[in-house]
This record gives sequence, C-alpha cells and structure tokens, in this order.
Amino acid sequence: MFNYTKLQLAMLLLMSLMVCACSRDANLTNTQIYLGDKTKHVFVIVMDGARYSETFGDSTHRYVPQLYSYFTQYGVIASAFKNKGQTLTNASHAAMCAGVYQSIDNGGNTLPAQPSAFQYWLQTYNRDPSKAWVITSKDKLHVLGNTTDATYQNKYLPRLNCGPNGINSGYRDDTTTLRVAKEILVLHQPELVLLQFKEPDPAGHSGNLNHYLNSIITTDSLIVNFIKYTESLPAYAGSTSYLITNDHGRHTDDFVSHGDACEGCQHIMLLAAGPDFASHKSIGTAYETPDIAATVASLLHFQMPTCQGNVMLDLFKK
Repeated sequence: MFNYTKLQLAMLLLMSLMVCACSRDANLTNTQIYLGDKTKHVFVIVMDGARYSETFGDSTHRYVPQLYSYFTQYGVIASAFKNKGQTLTNASHAAMCAGVYQSIDNGGNTLPAQPSAFQYWLQTYNRDPSKAWVITSKDKLHVLGNTTDATYQNKYLPRLNCGPNGINSGYRDDTTTLRVAKEILVLHQPELVLLQFKEPDPAGHSGNLNHYLNSIITTDSLIVNFIKYTESLPAYAGSTSYLITNDHGRHTDDFVSHGDACEGCQHIMLLAAGPDFASHKSIGTAYETPDIAATVASLLHFQMPTCQGNVMLDLFKK
C-alpha cells in the first residue's frame, strides 16, 4: 500500500491528465479531447466523388481555385486524408457521420449500424431537432439521420432535406441544395449540419471528362459561396467551423467509376477552417474519414462512445 500526501496525489492527477491530453490512442482521442473553445457551429460539407488528382493533388488547383484561395488564407489543407473503407456514397457518408467504417447498401435501403454525431449531440444537449440537419442533393442519403442501433434507432433524429422530396424522389440540382441550405440557416439557425453537393459524381459516371472537370469547378464555387454567405450572418460569423471533404474519389486510371481500394478511390481532400483551427497551413498527417466525426465531437464537446476515429489534432491551433 502506498501512502501519498495530498500534494503528491494532486501531482499524480495532473500528470495523468497531461498524458491523456497528449495521447494519440484512439480510446482517448476519439471523443474525449475537447478542443473547440470558440466553435459554436460545425458544417461538414461534401463534394461528392471528386478525385484528389483533380482537386488539391493538382499543383495548379485549376478546378478548385476558390477553395484553394480561401483555405490558404483562412484554413488548413490536409494532403494525406483518405477513405479506407467502402468507397461508395452511402458507406462513405456514414463513416464520416458515425466515425466507423461499415459496408451498407448504396441505394438508401440500409441504415448505418452505429449512431451518428447528430444523434449523440442532440441527446447530450437535449437540443431541438431543427438545430441539426442533413441537407443533400442525393435522396438516398436520408439514411444518415438514423441507425439500426437498438438504443438510438428512431431517437434523437436530425432534420432531413434530401433530394427533391426525400427517399425515392431522386437527385436534385446542387444549386437547389445551396438555396435550400441558405433558407434553413435563416429559418432554423442550425448548429450541426452535413451539406452534400452531388454533381462531380454523376458527371464522372457519365464518362464525359470535360463534364466531370467542369462540375468540380462549379461545386468549388458553390461551396465557397455557401461559406461566405454563412459568415455574413451575425449568428455564424466568427463562431463556425467548416470541414470540407469528399466521400470518395474515382479509380486511379479510370475517372468514370469508383468503389475499390485504389489510390484514386481512397485519396480525397480534407480542408478545415474556423476559429479553433489553424490557418495558412498545410499538413501531411495521415487522417481518415471516421476522424471527421471524432473532430466534430471535440469541437462541440460531446461524447461518441461508438466512434472509432481520432480527433485530428494537427488541424487545431497550438
């Protein structure tokens, strides 16, 4: 039996806390490190299906000029970000929302097995559902609002605005999604949002290279338009963090499709900007899609026990 003085016990506790704060162990970093002191709102924005070689892997940044300009001024660019799970739309989005890789039906017929960041956040703070939103051009992403988990199924559900009119309504134009997202900001002032723009994905599937490249340029413009609009609103200015990514890329040697573990499908962009993130910075740390959920939880100070991602510590101000 050890006999410690009160001072010695206090020192041991302090040392323990310091070790936990610095650890890169997934069990500690997945949602137990709270780093967002200034962030009040988080937006995860997805450019669906753009390959890294056409975004930030292109040294000229000719297809993402507005994102490149914005994030080199105000944010962090992560150059080694990858999706190492199933590189299809629904599974990829589920991984970033739940923080767990999983293989699910890509047609919108299967709910994720684990609760999402939306559900954990709504439960933790007992917030009105209108403060959390999934806004997507693809109707099939309505599954992101729920889970098959017995404890959380049909509970703590975010609001959904997916496709023209929800499940089985098809896809809608990204300009409509942008308009809807802006309207939701004004009407509901949400605090946690996933916003998805679809066009690079179907444009790539069309087999028309120029259509695919032009769709990235257009989506680049829409995303920066949304960020600038959000920052123009007093409720969001200076208190909002953005994580911009892709759900998946495309085959390395064939831009038309995706779905395997090739470099082109797995390597995607990750950009971060906000009051708690660093700025004027590029990092080469190897982060992955589930780390998005863990980082959202860190920014908004809530626990995600089922999350297997790590907080992306190198994105933050030192």
